[in-house]
Amino acid sequence: MSSPILIIAASSGSTLVAQLHQHGWHPYGSELEEVDGEIQITLDQLVVIVGDRIAFRDAANPLSPPGWWEAVDLIKGRCIVVFVPAGTAVGDPSFGDVLRDLIDDPATAQALLRVEHPA
Repeated sequence: MSSPILIIAASSGSTLVAQLHQHGWHPYGSELEEVDGEIQITLDQLVVIVGDRIAFRDAANPLSPPGWWEAVDLIKGRCIVVFVPAGTAVGDPSFGDVLRDLIDDPATAQALLRVEHPA
């Protein structure tokens, strides 16, 4: 079974990852916990909310790849969210190697969030 995952490059100079660690997130590759927050996806945007704060908003590319919603449903409406350092080549063909090098890096944060389906 595939797990749905959303990987986001944090903004340059952002303190977001440190703030996420304060809210129970852990470095990528370490303990995965469900935290207070959610992913809201509509036809025109994707928003990651942590606690009562918007941590990320993307209006450029809210579409999901084929099979993503089915994978979300298989784990009861949840998704793994990973923040990686600014400048990380998320779409690069060698991204698997890059991601492996980020395991336990304190500049990363991961958690399990519930996903709000579009209306």
